[in-house]
Amino acid sequence: MQAFEDLRSKRVDGIVIMACVNDPRMLKDYCQYGPIVSWQRMGNDEITSVALDQANGYRLALEHLVSRGYTQIANMFGRVESHNVQSRRIAYETFMESRGLLVYKDWYQYSVYSASDGEQAIIGFDDNELSRMLGITTIRNPVESRYY
Repeated sequence: MQAFEDLRSKRVDGIVIMACVNDPRMLKDYCQYGPIVSWQRMGNDEITSVALDQANGYRLALEHLVSRGYTQIANMFGRVESHNVQSRRIAYETFMESRGLLVYKDWYQYSVYSASDGEQAIIGFDDNELSRMLGITTIRNPVESRYY
């Protein structure tokens, strides 16, 4: 909250949110003091977001797996309340149902953050070095910005 108070006091000209730990509803009032942009979806129209299309990326991963004959697909997620996690979960459920495949909600795992948490992962997201080190398939997100 100190950064937002700095914006209000004009000690900074603007804020870029990399990972939001505050309730976005509390932050919208600070928009009147300067520009605020988030690198993740904030769930409100007051704060501009630059984010990847998580649902589309997840569908690509699912298409890849199903095209290779895999249909019993588990999911490992980060924070349950994250917009990205919710988007990926809905994409999974919609994709599987649209193809008449079982949705394995019992296989959802949350709070998967580290290499040791994800060692059993089937597929990665964001094409980071960790995916290559673990030798798992990953989805590459092209550097294309969209504003939400």
